[in-house]
Order: sequence, then structure tokens, then C-alpha cells
Amino acid sequence: MPHKERDSMNGHRAWYQFTAVLMLLIVSSLSCSMSTTPEQDSDMQGSVRNNSLVVLLAPINNSTYAEGVQVDFHAIAQDTESGVARIEFRVDDAPVGEVVSKQAGGESTLDAVISWVATGTTGHLVTAEAFRSDGSSLGLSDAAIKVVEKPLAQLPLGNAQTAMPPSAAQSTSPGATDTDESTAIPSLTPGSMPPASPSPSSSTSSGQPAAVVNVATVNVRQGPSTAYAVVGVLRQGDRVNIVGRNADSTWWAVSYSSGTAWVYAALTTTQGNVSGVPLVAAPPPPATATPTAQPTVAGNADLVIDSVRLDPATPQANITFTVYAVVRNAGTVPSPEADAMLTFQPGDERSPADPHIPALQPGQSKEIFFRVTLKGSGTNLSGSVEVDVYNTVNEGTAGGEANNVKTVIYNVNP
Repeated sequence: MPHKERDSMNGHRAWYQFTAVLMLLIVSSLSCSMSTTPEQDSDMQGSVRNNSLVVLLAPINNSTYAEGVQVDFHAIAQDTESGVARIEFRVDDAPVGEVVSKQAGGESTLDAVISWVATGTTGHLVTAEAFRSDGSSLGLSDAAIKVVEKPLAQLPLGNAQTAMPPSAAQSTSPGATDTDESTAIPSLTPGSMPPASPSPSSSTSSGQPAAVVNVATVNVRQGPSTAYAVVGVLRQGDRVNIVGRNADSTWWAVSYSSGTAWVYAALTTTQGNVSGVPLVAAPPPPATATPTAQPTVAGNADLVIDSVRLDPATPQANITFTVYAVVRNAGTVPSPEADAMLTFQPGDERSPADPHIPALQPGQSKEIFFRVTLKGSGTNLSGSVEVDVYNTVNEGTAGGEANNVKTVIYNVNP
């Protein structure tokens, strides 16, 4: 079955925004529910200040990160009376960044996001503290995180199987977002087999969380996306150690062939406790090939009329008949769609082609037709068929337009 790949940054932003709005609604509700009497006013002045809000939305308390990964710190603060002038972020009480309000006196709600590179393989305390414009603190919020050693190096590009899997035409089409990693098996040539599926005894260790393949086959990739090259294949029942995750845990970083590779999490069953699996930095995204510029072909299109025939050959007055014309592109470049018009006597009757002349490749022909009703009769009457009547086709200046009309002689019975 195809599985949707979710965009990690959008997912996390949506969660942060939902949490922030929820917290602000709670505070607003508390503020609205407060009612005072004149005797209580002095006491409530302190209460309003004490109801100022500071919430650290990210990182999540007790989350784990691999050393070197970028960690987003996200906090929101509210003080409807004095305003929020700035939010300061600290790691183990050492400042690592701040966000300052664009308004001189602060604003009632300030949303702050910074990034920090995980360093120091130990536990850390992340703190967000908000300040008013007078420098006083309106509160703080903190979370404990753990930084662990980063896993083995990502498998290099040289180990990748660059052959396109059978499903590549589907998975790389414009706008495609579904992936079926369970059936995307690379086409391999002799001597280019992927690393052998690790055996449980050689690839897993006691107490470490593992991923067990629960479908027939799963691609092992260089990074957490189908944009990365395939470096191998795991088969149903294969078990590999989990050493990391991407931001929304849709891909597992696993120990594979003396390095780190990635598998799509939905196609595996986990064993052990994965709550402490660290966020791991993905390898640089693969370079996008620059499309080769197509050479400009010199020349022009040239529409000509090869033949005209009437059906019946001798029409009758006041009875509709059909005129067929074969149009050919005698030029050296494709021609766009164009119109054609028939003019027949007596009465100078005009009729457009049905359908229009389609786009034609050089040398390609197409038969078009016209419906005509003549109100009089006669012999040796003259009619004409003209193509590209609105000059939509560039036929050059060397007589290309001169052959756009063909004349036909016919009789019409009374």
C-alpha cells in the first residue's frame, strides 16, 4: 500500500501553533473570568502580573538529540498589561540566543524561535525567560534534554545503487507525494548487488531498539526521503538496530553495512523502547541535475493544402454537403493549431473548418472538413479553401503564406 510522506517542518509548526493558541486561550479565559470589587483592585494588580505566561514549546521535555543536529527552540510569552520586550534562551544557564520585540515598548504576545546545534554528550537544561521593557522578568519555562553521540557516518554516495526502481516513474512524477517503499526494488546488474541483509546476531544488540521489516521488501536509502539513492534492500523479517530518527519519526536511521542508512518507519515493526531514539541530522540532500538545454531548431512551419474533394462530387442546391481538405506541414518545425475557411460560389458562402487544424509535426498531414449549403446552381463554379486565415502560424518570409489557398472548380445541380 502507498504511504504518505509527511513534511516534518510543517507538522511541527502546526503542532507548535496549536499548542501556543491553546495556552493563550487558557490565559485569556482566566483573565476574562476574573471579576473585582473596588476593595480588591490593589490585590488584583499583582494577580494580573502573576498571570503572565511563558511557555517553552520546543524542545519537548526529556527528548533526545544526536550530537551535531540542529535543535529548534520555540517559546511564546504573553503579558497583556506591560508587554513582552524580549525572550532569552539559555542552555545550562548560558545564553544561546534571544528574540527582541519589534515594538519599542514590547507587545502583548511575543513568539520566538531560534536554532541551537546540539553539543556536549550529556543532559542539558533548556530555559526560555521573558522580560518586560523595564528589564523585569515576567517568568520562565524550561525543559530537560539529552544529547548523545551521533551514530556512525552515513553511507557514502559511492555505496548507492543508482539504478531507478520500477516505481520510479510514479514516485518521481511532478507533484507525486505517495511512496511505496515496499515494492521499490532496484534493478541490479551482476556484480552490483547491495550489501547483504544483516543477520539478527550481527546487527542487533541487547537493549537497543530495533526495526523489523513487516513487508516483503524495503528499500534502504542514504537519507530520510525517496529523493536519496537506494543503498540496499531489506526483506521481511530482517532486523536492524535503530540509531536515530528524522524530525517527525517517519524514517528510522539504522545501522547498516558498517554505517548509517534510513528505512521508512511505516514498513517496519519496532522492538524495544523507541522513546529515547535521538533526532539525527540527515545527510546533505542529493544534488538536482540541471536540465540540458534543448538546442533551438532553425526554420519555420509551412501549411500547405495537398488535396480538396467534395462529397458528393456534384452537390445539389439547398442540400448540405461536405468538402474535405488534406493539410500538411511542409516546414521544418512543428506548427501550432490554426483555422481554415472555405468560400464557395454561388452566393460567396463561407464555412469554417470543423474541427480546427491541429498542431502538426514536420511532414505530418491531417484531413479537415467543412459543411456547406449552396442556395443556387451553376457550372464551372470556383471555390477556395484557405488555411491559417488568422496568421497564427509563423511561416517565414520566403513564400510560406503564398501556398495557403487552394482553388477548386465544381458544378452544382439545381
